[in-house]
Amino acid sequence: MTTVHDDAIVTSASASNPLAVAAGGSGDDLSASGPGILGQASAGGDFEIVGLLPSIGGALTAATTIAPTAKAHHVTGTTAIVTITPPAGIHDGETIILIPSDLWSWTAAGNVAVAGNAILNVGVAMTWNATTTKWYPSYTDAVRSVARGGTGAATLTGVLIGNGTGAVTADLILDAAYGGTENGFAAFSGPASSKKTFTLPNASATILTDNAAVSVAQGGTGTDLSAVGPAILGQASAGAAFTRVALRPSVGAALSSGGTIAPDSKVHHVTGTSAVATITVPAGFNDGDSITLIPDGAFTWTTGGNVAVSGTAVVKKAIIMTYDATTTKWYPSYV
Repeated sequence: MTTVHDDAIVTSASASNPLAVAAGGSGDDLSASGPGILGQASAGGDFEIVGLLPSIGGALTAATTIAPTAKAHHVTGTTAIVTITPPAGIHDGETIILIPSDLWSWTAAGNVAVAGNAILNVGVAMTWNATTTKWYPSYTDAVRSVARGGTGAATLTGVLIGNGTGAVTADLILDAAYGGTENGFAAFSGPASSKKTFTLPNASATILTDNAAVSVAQGGTGTDLSAVGPAILGQASAGAAFTRVALRPSVGAALSSGGTIAPDSKVHHVTGTSAVATITVPAGFNDGDSITLIPDGAFTWTTGGNVAVSGTAVVKKAIIMTYDATTTKWYPSYV
């Protein structure tokens, strides 16, 4: 069929013979191009689809691979996107818009040039480069701020804890002002199943522990008493640590007289009549402390060991033996 006009003759067009641009056509078969906008590479050139038709397609769910089909899409979910399938007919340099409905991210492991984090309701313009076969995002928000739902920190390890107003610090040590300990090496244990309340003074103070002896100023003795045994404690001066200064008053087991006797209490009965040369100094015994020996037999003591002067015991008459650590001798109350 031929149509005749005053200034030209236009023959019928077909898919194999598209109407030329000079005749008012596109110069291309557009029947399979899908929704889009037309453009020319140069004046007089054939028209072709050069862009997706502006429209918002159905919402996409963030996943390893998403497949947009329109110029713009809302994207839900929080899964990291690795690959964005190029829409059919997309051209080199064309851009699509992904509008984040949630805080998802994208990686550089697929066909996106650089990794990034979505900002809620701020569209990411992804531009397609057919040469590199990569998408190039309009922003990355590599460190998502607290205001944008992020942490404000580039690297996080351990448990994520917000500090209330600012960015979470990379070392995750929480300031005291926000309920933290300001120390990365403190751990507490004990309370379980329900809340427990520990009341502390409204002042800076030292918590008393078994790591060191509780000082006198803290209400303690300042001395580890675990190995002191039964004793009386005393101070050499005001504020000084307490130490063992005497055996605790008690009557120990009866001792048998002989070359060496070993008292371990403040008072002992002594049986037999053998001579005593040495009196073993009790563990932790202090200079100037005394023991009492009650004779049940008329034993004697000599100067052959650590008694300063010899003597004879009178049955039932108590002997007070006083120890001098300087001379390492015992001094009896009678001879």
